[in-house]
Parts: sequence; C-alpha cells; structure tokens
Amino acid sequence: MSTPALIGQERSDDSVIFITVQWDGYDSLTGNILRKHYGDSELASGLVALGDLSQVQPRLSPFPGEAHSFAKPAPGICIAYHRDRGEELSIGKAEDIADFKRIAREYPRVYLFADGEWKTLKTA
Repeated sequence: MSTPALIGQERSDDSVIFITVQWDGYDSLTGNILRKHYGDSELASGLVALGDLSQVQPRLSPFPGEAHSFAKPAPGICIAYHRDRGEELSIGKAEDIADFKRIAREYPRVYLFADGEWKTLKTA
C-alpha cells in the first residue's frame, strides 16, 4: 500500500510550489531523506523541479552514463514521472501558505521547505 505525500517549497512571493510523491511518504523515510539530502533552497528547488515523484531518494538524478529509468531505476535516485516515464510535468502552485494547507488536507503526510528548513505539517 502506498503512502502519498505532498512536498512544497515556499517562494519569496509567499506562494508555494508543490509536488506529490506516491510511495513511502512517511516521515521516517521521505522526511529523513528531505532533511538529510535536500536541506538547502537550491536542492529543494531541484527536487520540486522534477515534478511529481513515485519515490524520493537521496539523489536527484543519475550520474552521466548511469542507467536509470522508471522500469529499472538506479539505486538511490528519485523516480520522477516526467523525466523517467515521459508523463507531462506536474508542479502545483498555491497562492500562499493558507492555500497550500487547504490543498494539503487531502494528504496523510505534508512537507514544506520554508525559512531554510524542512517542516512536517499537521493536516488534521
């Protein structure tokens, strides 16, 4: 069974861009990976730029020449629907934090990169 999550990044205009992750969205895996491997604004931006994900992993992309696909992902690399399966790029945008929290109510796990760190938001 999947554990979806919503992953957002607050922007300087107070809007929030966000993506979904389908598998393993619980804090002990996805939350830890976000905090350990995507702990600055540039890395968080790179993650969100991938669009919706099947899984968050420690690395954004494969090394040059490293084989990676949706069907046969390389170990430790994020699995992205757009890049790895050819689907349309999907990145959402909320007008502000209140709008993001309204959208987030539909997800069991929600992560937001704001003020230089990852926060786990309560949705209930």
